Amino acid sequence: MSERNTKQYPITWTADVSQVIQVSDFRNIVITMVGTGNITVNGSADKEAVIDFTAASTISNSFAPIVLADLTVASTYTTNPAVSAATKILEINTNLLTSISITRSAGTVDAIVTICDNE
Repeated sequence: MSERNTKQYPITWTADVSQVIQVSDFRNIVITMVGTGNITVNGSADKEAVIDFTAASTISNSFAPIVLADLTVASTYTTNPAVSAATKILEINTNLLTSISITRSAGTVDAIVTICDNE
């Protein structure tokens, strides 16, 4: 078995928005979220532009909320998962995403993004 190329990104928050994480080279993306509150993961499939997730989504700065699979509750899919004094693990469907950014509802939520190429 070969060693997988796995990276972890502790989230750096600026006004409750995370840094942009480039994900185009990775097949699997998992978010571990802890605390109390909600998150939204915005994703872009734009191959050319540098996306500004703090600005409005337009044709030249395009992004949208991504559906997440809640791995802690069977058959649960959402764009705005909530956690209350607990931990959730969420999987992102990566179909051609190039970059993601997370927005949180309050400073009481924190997250780590783990990405892997599965090779």
